[in-house]
This record gives sequence, C-alpha cells and structure tokens, in this order.
Amino acid sequence: MKNNFPKIVIDATAEWTGIFKRPIPRDLQSFIIDENLIVLKRVYARFNGGKATDTYQIQSEPPLLMYARHLNPNNGLISLIPSELLENGKGFDDALLRNALATRILAMRNNRNKVKGNKIKLDTLCKEVGKTNPTYNQRRTLKDNAENILTEWKKMKFIKGYDIYKLDGSRAIEGFIIQYTPFNKALN
Repeated sequence: MKNNFPKIVIDATAEWTGIFKRPIPRDLQSFIIDENLIVLKRVYARFNGGKATDTYQIQSEPPLLMYARHLNPNNGLISLIPSELLENGKGFDDALLRNALATRILAMRNNRNKVKGNKIKLDTLCKEVGKTNPTYNQRRTLKDNAENILTEWKKMKFIKGYDIYKLDGSRAIEGFIIQYTPFNKALN
C-alpha cells in the first residue's frame, strides 16, 4: 500500500539550540524537518469468521507538536488536557466550556505558570465560548453548565472543590473560586 499521509516540512534552523540544547555549529546552513504529519504503523488483522480490520499505531511524536514544544516549553501554546476531563460533553458549546475550564485550572495547578490566583470569571468563560455579549439566559445557562462540570471534576478529584463569588453588595455572580492541589502535590 502506498503511503498517502500528508507530509510537513519545517525550517528549524533558527531553533537548533532549543531542540538540541547545543550551540549552532558554525558550518550549519539549514536544519529542515521533513516528515509525515503523523507517523503511523499499519497493522492488518483477520479474525475467525472472515472479519478483517486495519488499525494504526502512532510511532513517534508528531513533528508539529515536537517543534512547538521546543520553541518554548512553558509558553502555554500546547495544552495537554486529560481526555477524562473532556468526556461526557453534550455538544460543541459544552466541549468549548470544558476546554476553557480545564485549561485555566491546569494553568492554576502548575506552579511554573504565571497564572496567579484561583478565580475564573464568568465573563471570561463567556468570551472563550464565543458569547461576547451574552443575554441573561445565556449567562445563567453557562454558569449552570460550568457548575455541573466542576461538580463532576470534584468527584473525579481533579479539583478539591469550588465556590461561587459575587462582587461586594451585588447579587450578580462574578465567577468561580477553584480549590485545587498543585501538580507536585496532586491527589491522583
């Protein structure tokens, strides 16, 4: 079978030092990564009864992921969210909300990040799910959905708990205060 996987070519000459942790050799003219976008191994299996299937196994880290990690390992461009946190989603909006919450909480839990504090504003969540001017009902639905997700994650021990906070003297909900365990002292 012919390999029809898409290829990618990255000129990483300027990133040599970050990738190899060594100074750039004086005689280096270019450093090009030329690889399949995803390196897969194909396995063909036939079962009793004649059923046949092809399966694929990822053989190495995809080159774009490797390149992005080496550009700046602490820049937050790559978010590796555990799949368990994204499961049980109910549609596209819920997936966006889960991603926004998980990204923020993972940043809070990582002591090496610049994220300070444990609050997540409801307005920020609205923007991250594409609701720039939410109606009262949209905002309330988002708050309810976020509470359901946070309750689920508390049961999974991803967070210790959460509280809702309001501005002083206001009845309007401002956001959530997340109680979490830093990674170096993680529960799981």
